[in-house]
Amino acid sequence: MAIGSTLIATVDFSADVCGDHAWKGKNVKISIKDSDNEVIASAVYDFTTKPMKFEDGVTTVKLAFTTNQYWRAVSRIKTSATSMVVQEGSSPNGKPSADVDSARGGANIADSDMERYAQLALSWQVSNDKSAISSLHDVPTTQLFSRKYGMEVDGKTQHYRDIYKQYLELHAKWPNAVLAWAADYDYYTRYGHEADYYVLLSGERFDSVSDARSWCSTNAFGPNDCMAVQME
Repeated sequence: MAIGSTLIATVDFSADVCGDHAWKGKNVKISIKDSDNEVIASAVYDFTTKPMKFEDGVTTVKLAFTTNQYWRAVSRIKTSATSMVVQEGSSPNGKPSADVDSARGGANIADSDMERYAQLALSWQVSNDKSAISSLHDVPTTQLFSRKYGMEVDGKTQHYRDIYKQYLELHAKWPNAVLAWAADYDYYTRYGHEADYYVLLSGERFDSVSDARSWCSTNAFGPNDCMAVQME
């Protein structure tokens, strides 16, 4: 489930050795993998001040993953097809995020790992969103961003993890949003311009390009952040 753009995972732990005791593990990296064994969420948690309380060797804990800590839209995660890996002795990258409701916040994993998972997630997203994008051909919609690795946006150099974080934040608000690699579409390449960048389309459908432009302003997007497009 999600609260805003935060992924909330409800995890059942089983450890016969814990019996009815509390477990106070420190620097515990908990990762969630999909059916292809790809990491789709990972963060480092500290249970020393808020231990896991076991009863008969089992307990249930809610964990919060921020948009820096998961790499798949919440609506695309199939709970029945996920697995979990727990590793003690991991190094946190910065301070833990705040708890969200009753879900515990964790610290980021290493930047290099976040970058690798984000790059894989972007490729997965582009591939899996192609069919939805094909249904938008000849239908006015809106583009919410265009990003490429290494470009400057508001004074910040974009990394893969920054691009996917923006995707997750916008997808949480606009669940129909789809990600494309611009070079795959004639709309972006037909005039010979370079198209080596990601674009996020809202997936909203409009009767006209004018209606699409109005949607951008109605939803408080700036002129450089939202534009009407009509894929052909």
